[in-house]
Amino acid sequence: PKVAKRRARRPFRAALGQIKILLDGLGVEGAVPKGGRTAVPDGPIIKRPYTVGLTEGTDRLQACPADNKCLSGTRGERKFTPPFVFFDQKGDAVGNLLELLYSAEDAEVLLAKGNFFNGAGVYVLAEIFDRPTSGGTVVHDLEFQFLPGVLENIVECRILAREGGELTSEAREKELLGVFGKALGWLPLDSRTATIPGLTNEEKGIIETSAVELKYREQFEGEMEKADKEIRKQMQQDRQKIEELKKTINQLLDSISLQEDRRYDEFRELRSRTARARAEYEEGVNKRIGGVANDGRYAQSQRMNALGNSFGGMINKRDDVMSQIQDQAVVGEEVPVKKKRLFGL
Repeated sequence: PKVAKRRARRPFRAALGQIKILLDGLGVEGAVPKGGRTAVPDGPIIKRPYTVGLTEGTDRLQACPADNKCLSGTRGERKFTPPFVFFDQKGDAVGNLLELLYSAEDAEVLLAKGNFFNGAGVYVLAEIFDRPTSGGTVVHDLEFQFLPGVLENIVECRILAREGGELTSEAREKELLGVFGKALGWLPLDSRTATIPGLTNEEKGIIETSAVELKYREQFEGEMEKADKEIRKQMQQDRQKIEELKKTINQLLDSISLQEDRRYDEFRELRSRTARARAEYEEGVNKRIGGVANDGRYAQSQRMNALGNSFGGMINKRDDVMSQIQDQAVVGEEVPVKKKRLFGL
């Protein structure tokens, strides 16, 4: 019975399975697929009281935490240091930075990712070890973000004291950034940069163009990020609604499945009760009339008995004395019937 029950429900189960597969594939643009999207981690797992990497949905570094020695070149930063402008090709500027970091004994590259064609630029995370004259070691996280704009030769930086922050200062962090700028030929991009003596016209043009690009970026970037934030919020709400809808539909499908099982069990129980009632009725009738169960065997046995008696009568008729006496008695008592004419002739 269990096998039959499972077979009877196979089409229904298959339909439920197809519906659930379709639900799993339902989503909105930007939704993370089932199983999660493969993410590139921001370097080795290191315990930090802050977060490294870019601000979600932007190509900007994150803001400095209030309780850390930190400097940053990103827009709206209170602990601000100007971004750098470089005069090489973008790829060469990234390569020179990585070569400098890999060749230094007091620095180590933790992560380098991105490209200039994905709209997010190139991000480099390194740790540097500063040993003040007063003793001890200060470990800094140093982040570089090469902006993706075509006309921008700009790299924003953020430096944070991860360990030994009590041994350093933001003035020392600014000196460390200056070391990188001098070693790579980068200049801080501020209002005085274009007036530095010895610059060529081409370098001045790069500085002016980068300054204008950065100005427009900072002017409209806030509004764009606000709009992007609203879109992301709406998408998240849509994803939540869809997940809730999936949950509700799955619950409904499970309820339908349970109801189908219950109806099948009720049908089997009703059929069993009907069979028992019929058997009890026939048993009661047979007891009252002295009969037997109406299963066909009694009728067949009576037919065989009748057939046997019929053959027996035919075979023994000549030798049966009682039959002869009855025949003679009937013949002796028979009185001929007088017939009348129908037409009076």
